[in-house]
Amino acid sequence: MRSIDGALAAAGDGEVICFGGGELYAQLIDRADRLEITEIESVLDGDVYVPPIDPSRWSEAERARREGYSWVTYTTH
Repeated sequence: MRSIDGALAAAGDGEVICFGGGELYAQLIDRADRLEITEIESVLDGDVYVPPIDPSRWSEAERARREGYSWVTYTTH
């Protein structure tokens, strides 16, 4: 596929999972209905970040705390 619209059309009604990078996250976050995010409790150097998660659109549905990070599920309101 050469476009996000083409890839989503090819997926049909099936579940679509995006594993980045940053440009894909930015293009797909407004189309998502669920986010599975790893929140790291340290400041790390990096060049790819998830766009800010807008609390007016997303609610935290589940959080699994681990040593140094949490796996967090967000769903749309």
